[in-house]
Amino acid sequence: MPTSNAQRSTLNIQQAVSLDVEGWTLNVGRFSKRLAVAAIASSIAISSLAQNTPAPADQKRDLTVLILGDSLGLCGFSKRLDQKFRADPRVKSVFTYCTCGTNPLSWLKEKPYANVQTHCGYWSIESKSDSHGIKEQRDTYGEPNGHRPTSHTVPKLDDLLATIQPDILVMQTGSNLFELFSGREKVKPDRDGPMLRKYLVPFVKKAITPPSKLRKIYWVAPPISGRVSGEVQEFVFAQTQKDIGGVTHVIDSRKLIAYPYKHMEPDKEHFVGEDMNRWADKVWGEIDRDLSAQSWSDVRPLSESIAKLAPVAAPSATPTGGVVDRKGETRFQNEPDSAGGINAISGISGRICL
Repeated sequence: MPTSNAQRSTLNIQQAVSLDVEGWTLNVGRFSKRLAVAAIASSIAISSLAQNTPAPADQKRDLTVLILGDSLGLCGFSKRLDQKFRADPRVKSVFTYCTCGTNPLSWLKEKPYANVQTHCGYWSIESKSDSHGIKEQRDTYGEPNGHRPTSHTVPKLDDLLATIQPDILVMQTGSNLFELFSGREKVKPDRDGPMLRKYLVPFVKKAITPPSKLRKIYWVAPPISGRVSGEVQEFVFAQTQKDIGGVTHVIDSRKLIAYPYKHMEPDKEHFVGEDMNRWADKVWGEIDRDLSAQSWSDVRPLSESIAKLAPVAAPSATPTGGVVDRKGETRFQNEPDSAGGINAISGISGRICL
């Protein structure tokens, strides 16, 4: 999680820097304890919090769910949502992956994202094929006390679709895209619209291209951020709805949880505890209602909807929240040039999620 100093400054285009983790984590100790307590409480409460949704008569427990998340996912959202799906009688298996500092393109194999890594937090929860148990890997700040996460390669959507073959994808993302506005309070639609589209459409197109068997994508847009203007947040949501809403179910999290949040960090965006659980519960409520609205046998594969996506140019080499250097490592606040070197770029910054 970045400090207030990191929030108040955007990167000057002439300034070349490398990641200084120490300077970004002044509140690590306090926040890590909060997150640890929240995670433990969430795990203990799973049985009492799960909603036992009756399965339709024609539907057995055979759905596979893939959940992807960024730093807000690491703060408890994805764990909570994972628990909800696992308790649902329609679901057979759940695979959850959260990586700090990611944007939609971070999950793709296209350059310069092919080897992109996160250095500030990773969490995976995977169903075991031979049992009802789970395999969990958590590498976040303060777990255990004083721990600092190591580097992790961001899992690739292509591989996850091939190995897991999910029926449902939940994509929790969006906050890191605010960095593209370089601290501006006003939107420039002619410029910002195409820019955002390059981050959204390629991911969704990859997700629904055969042999993908996805039939539902739930795109969880971010809740209110206190560090970005309301105009920017509304534009990002509206553009997301415009570009991919014909294929995905876009959830506006701003309507689900009140701001300011309890247990909120100085960046006025990340939070833990009961508000995080409440957000996840309400997102689950929307997903559950949508899944219950029709028989699963009537839901068509999303591969039939590719034509609904807006055309977009190839992804540009402007990774938000993490970029690749010549060694294939992520460097926050910078982007690689055509030779794979590091150049500072205005407005791009990564956050350490705990």
